[in-house]
Amino acid sequence: IMLVVFSKLQAALHLAADGGLSLADAAAEIESIEKRRVIEQVGEGTKLKVSQDDSFWPVATKKEIKSGFEGELERVSYRFIDPWMVECFNGGTGAFASGHLGRDWYEGSNNPVAMKGDRIEDELREGGGITCLSLYEHCGGSEATKDFVSTLEPPTPLGTTPYSRRVNLYLYRNSLFYLLQSPCRYVAMVQVEFLDLKNLTPAGASASNNLVVYGVSRLRRQGSTAPLTNKSRTFDSCLTEATKIKRGGKDNEARSQVGWGSVASYRFPLPPGTKCDGAAFDENREKIFRGPPTLLSLAVYEKRTLLGDHQLGVGELDLSTLTEAQSEDDWVPLIHEKNGGTAGTTSGYFVRLRVTLRFEIMHICQNEDGK
Repeated sequence: IMLVVFSKLQAALHLAADGGLSLADAAAEIESIEKRRVIEQVGEGTKLKVSQDDSFWPVATKKEIKSGFEGELERVSYRFIDPWMVECFNGGTGAFASGHLGRDWYEGSNNPVAMKGDRIEDELREGGGITCLSLYEHCGGSEATKDFVSTLEPPTPLGTTPYSRRVNLYLYRNSLFYLLQSPCRYVAMVQVEFLDLKNLTPAGASASNNLVVYGVSRLRRQGSTAPLTNKSRTFDSCLTEATKIKRGGKDNEARSQVGWGSVASYRFPLPPGTKCDGAAFDENREKIFRGPPTLLSLAVYEKRTLLGDHQLGVGELDLSTLTEAQSEDDWVPLIHEKNGGTAGTTSGYFVRLRVTLRFEIMHICQNEDGK
């Protein structure tokens, strides 16, 4: 997630200067933008009284202040909402939970409330009456439409990598749902399994045995430099539970129960207002939020009781070859950061990851009532 934080005061002044609005109209416009979930508040705000003798205002606004404007603005901060906003959750549950994804509200496809958004049924009811609607439902109705769209592909593949081509394929199918006025939308689901952890240095061959470890991971775009630690995390990072690394015993059952075994799951929307090649129609939005996440970053920590938790290293996995049919199953080397070793050198630890991708249908709604 990229955070571009600004105050309501700054936004009001910008709209007033560039848009020719009064401060009162600019404040109303900001509230309208917030309702459309283009921006959201960060932290709590306090009321700021605006009057003619308020020394807080910069020189550029004195003319308007002298004209007699009086009112209140909240001294709050906002951030732009990423249309590709990643939501994470531990384990495999919660994939179809209702909630905001990016700038829209999504409901599970089996939620009866979400089915109210099927505009095709509304138009059939208005144009042909109950008889036409009954025929539509008898033939499979929205399910048949959904199954048909799910088989369509663009005339030419869009994208430069297998991963981008799969994302763009489902953007294309979402655009067809939009043209059909169907509430169905594909959402990307990524699951990361932490399978095992080993220290492959000669001196640390048994160092990974019986360690209690946990991982912090996030999906990000190329070039993102947001911190990823157990104490400094972004909204889209996932912290797994502390787990003891197991090694095989004498019998077959014990030998099969080895490794790590934690799971981190993510989902992100394929947002409206996006072309089938992954670029936004809005050039300004594209400058800030350029397409879906393409990398998996992780940091692994040893859980310690008396001393502070120790970072074993950080790693990164490129998702460019990830598809539904081709999962990523790799040993990722962990390298040192600033602490615990020379920055950029290998720590000797390797973590085995399995990353899978799938696309599931949910229903997009205009508000939290499912409408």
